[in-house]
Amino acid sequence: MTHKSVIVISKKWRGDTPLILNATGHVAQSLAQQASGAGLGIFVDYQTEDDVRFYGISTYPFVLLTGTPAKMWSFKSDCEQQQIITSAFVETMFHGGTEIQLQTTAEKASDEHDLICVGVFGETDVINALTKKFSLFRV
Repeated sequence: MTHKSVIVISKKWRGDTPLILNATGHVAQSLAQQASGAGLGIFVDYQTEDDVRFYGISTYPFVLLTGTPAKMWSFKSDCEQQQIITSAFVETMFHGGTEIQLQTTAEKASDEHDLICVGVFGETDVINALTKKFSLFRV
């Protein structure tokens, strides 16, 4: 495959499965939207013999990794500098609805935020080189 998606989840949040699933879901949606907007999203529909369908599944690999917040902030910055499709989720995005989340996020500097996860979508070789410092996420 030429491209892949990777989401790195903070080790600090590993024990909170519902919040991790929420955050990774939002980041995955963001990556898919950005990739599609850039003409890079390739999605296919699967179908069973008895005509049950599974719509819009990405053809690209999707990997979950884990890392420390400091390495994740550095990773996010490196990816943005290289103009790689990037998304992230911080602690203020969990509660209160969009308007409150926007407000509470804006009230803090980036280094005051607790980074939950960072996602990227890009060329496999580039992403592999940038993610060597992380380990595979295990439940």
